[in-house]
Amino acid sequence: MEATVRHHALEAGCFVVNATGWLSPEQVSQITADEKMQRVLSGGCHTTIISPEGVPLCSPITEGEGMAIADLDFSLITKRKRMMDCVGHYSRPDLLQLRLNAEQWAVMQPPISSVAARGTIGEDPQNGSSSDLSVPIDSLVPTYPNTRNG
Repeated sequence: MEATVRHHALEAGCFVVNATGWLSPEQVSQITADEKMQRVLSGGCHTTIISPEGVPLCSPITEGEGMAIADLDFSLITKRKRMMDCVGHYSRPDLLQLRLNAEQWAVMQPPISSVAARGTIGEDPQNGSSSDLSVPIDSLVPTYPNTRNG
C-alpha cells in the first residue's frame, strides 16, 4: 500500500492523503464467521500523508484509529511538476498534437486484401460501383508539417 501511495504522489506531483478504514477483530467477526474471509478483512490499514516528492510527512497509522497530521509546503508541488510534467510530454506541442478530421468518412471499410488488389478505397470494379469516398492509396501516406517526408 505504501509503495502505491508514494508512486501516486510522485507521478501526479501532488500531496496524497491516504485514509483507510480499520476494522477491529470484533467488527470483522460480525461481518463474517468464515476464518478465510476474516483474514482478508484484517489488516491492510495504511493511513498517511505523502509529499509530492514521495516522502511520508507523518508516521503511518497501520492499526486502530488515529489522526494523520502534517504541515504542507505547497511550493513542493511546483518543484515536482517542473521535474516531471505528467500531462503532456513536458508541454511541447511540437511533439504532441491533437488533430480532428472533420471530413465525412465511412465506418465500414473494405478488407485490406481487396484494397490492395484494386489500388483505391471506395470503388468495387467487380460490380461497377463507386462511392464518393474513392481515394487513391498513394494519398493515404501521412504527411507531417514542418518536416521532410523522406
